[in-house]
Amino acid sequence: MNKSKAIPFKFSRKATRLRVSYIGTNVNLSGILPRQRVKEAIARTSCLLGDTALLRVNIALCSAAYIQQLNAAYRGQDKPTNILSFASDGDGAELGDLCICLDVLIAEATEQQKTYSDHLLHLIVHGVLHLYGLDHEQQEEDAAHMEALEVQVLAQMGVASPYRA
Repeated sequence: MNKSKAIPFKFSRKATRLRVSYIGTNVNLSGILPRQRVKEAIARTSCLLGDTALLRVNIALCSAAYIQQLNAAYRGQDKPTNILSFASDGDGAELGDLCICLDVLIAEATEQQKTYSDHLLHLIVHGVLHLYGLDHEQQEEDAAHMEALEVQVLAQMGVASPYRA
């Protein structure tokens, strides 16, 4: 049995600023995952990439209809998706925006027999990696690299690999 050791990590409430908004949904983020865990996921991912600066990430929790509109407008795919990432092009402290579809998150977590909170943490880590410019759609080795980083951060937080068989 291979157990992953948590890397010592001193998390500060001031390390990450988080703004959460709700678009077309009445599900509260804290009902799925405490804000502190969300901030920790963002901070751990940033630290793994060597960024220890004060960061601000905006998270919008939205309906399938809303994210489908965004997905069609920005990616040319007229269907709902679990998460979209929009990197900031300005202020260094503003990392960017994550738009997470709760309808898709719940459906995927149920289908994959994961807790909503674990799946949400995975999507947040995945989205933050995109905010830093990592991409999994162009090259297979890039996808493998992203998956390895996701697994590492999630293991530090006590979450099983989302890619387990």
